[in-house]
Amino acid sequence: PVQLGTTLTDWARVFSDYQLLQPFEQLDRPHFAPGAPRLETGLVAYVGEVVSTGRILGLRSFGWVKLHGDGGLDTQLMRTLPGGEKVWLDVDPGIEARNPMAEPKQRITSASLGQTDLAALDPIVASELLRELEYLR
Repeated sequence: PVQLGTTLTDWARVFSDYQLLQPFEQLDRPHFAPGAPRLETGLVAYVGEVVSTGRILGLRSFGWVKLHGDGGLDTQLMRTLPGGEKVWLDVDPGIEARNPMAEPKQRITSASLGQTDLAALDPIVASELLRELEYLR
């Protein structure tokens, strides 16, 4: 959808007219096109959010990894984006290694993107990253 721009509606109509079923979210996939407000605010919009520990753990299906912290608590997650840029999320109180669901909620204390900003990323990479983070809500 990010690359289709104004033709997205036309493509959706074609799929509908021919009753084409999409095997996964394609045309109706949540996306963030260049200039979208969420792209402008960046990752700071997620700082302070209280989210389900289960959702945090679910980020692993998108390629996020938990980084092992002190005292058996994992308080940071990291994802390497296409192109090598890294994204970090810090959570509190942290996820216990032995009992990950001991704390049902986590607060995002920081969200950062390596040496660049969100708007400088490839539009598809930026949109997919925000889609992953929206999954937390």
